[in-house]
Amino acid sequence: MINELYQNDLESIFSCDLPWNNLSGKNILVTGGTGLIGSCIIDVLMKLNDVNVFCMGRSLEKAKNRFKDYFDNPRFNFICHDITNKLDLDIDFDYIIHAASGAHPAEFNNRPVETMTGNFIGTFNLLKYGKVHNMKRFVYISSGDVYGAASSEVDSFSEEYSGYVDCTKVRACYPSSKRASETLLESFISEYDIDGVIARPCHVFGPTMTSEDSRVVAEFIRYAVNGTDIILRSRGNQMRSYLYVVDAVLAIFYVLFKGLNKEGYNICGKDRVSIRELAEIIADISNGKVVAENDIDVRERAILNCDKLYNLGFRENNSLRGGLEKTIKILRN
Repeated sequence: MINELYQNDLESIFSCDLPWNNLSGKNILVTGGTGLIGSCIIDVLMKLNDVNVFCMGRSLEKAKNRFKDYFDNPRFNFICHDITNKLDLDIDFDYIIHAASGAHPAEFNNRPVETMTGNFIGTFNLLKYGKVHNMKRFVYISSGDVYGAASSEVDSFSEEYSGYVDCTKVRACYPSSKRASETLLESFISEYDIDGVIARPCHVFGPTMTSEDSRVVAEFIRYAVNGTDIILRSRGNQMRSYLYVVDAVLAIFYVLFKGLNKEGYNICGKDRVSIRELAEIIADISNGKVVAENDIDVRERAILNCDKLYNLGFRENNSLRGGLEKTIKILRN
């Protein structure tokens, strides 16, 4: 991921008023380290000269390819492990940032059992390990999907909202296990007096997206990078919040440093557009066009309220269009 534009974005994170020195000499574990958000977190941490970074993932080959620029750096440590299995380690992690999760529709539909167990059992194994290994703080990367379906009266999801999830549908494997994992973290905090916070990302995109990502925004960006038309499979009326990955990671560090114990924080900015509007922006950037395959009208809202995160001092550095332009340019190169 050595790209000047991306590297400049990473550098801009350190201009924010955050106590980076608090991480000096610390051991930090990032699970899901080769994923969209996890890999960007690791890129940021590796820019801090005295932080020991532990990246956990299931594929050594993928890790070597993604982090080839510092795989042999003594501060970078890859742990090949499936978090549904007990951690057989003897390392004290000061901070655990738990970003491992199947987080796109193809994963939910094809591997619902693994999605649920990965979320819940994986979180349990990490919390249990951290509890007995002097962990200072646990950051759980949850999802805006925990809010479920919005009622007609709700404009955006604040952290206190809880909407309907039909637990009899296979698609519920993701939001239900994310909800349960949040409750598990809260239970560890209550019973064992650990310190933990929850980050709930909106629809995040950026150059660290993986090739298997089946979310709409990732699919649209691939169309643009490949120079093809943007295929819209409905009227595209669904409203969603979007955030460029470097801004999302900056927000997560705000939660790590400034978030209150036991609290959840939406990871989002001010941008909210429909899927059709998203497609039109990407088509305009790539000099393409939007092609609608059918006239299905789906009206759903997944808009996150960013007030609580803003109260910590966070502000996004990139507009939706700006982030999309950077992403397409980086991936084309």
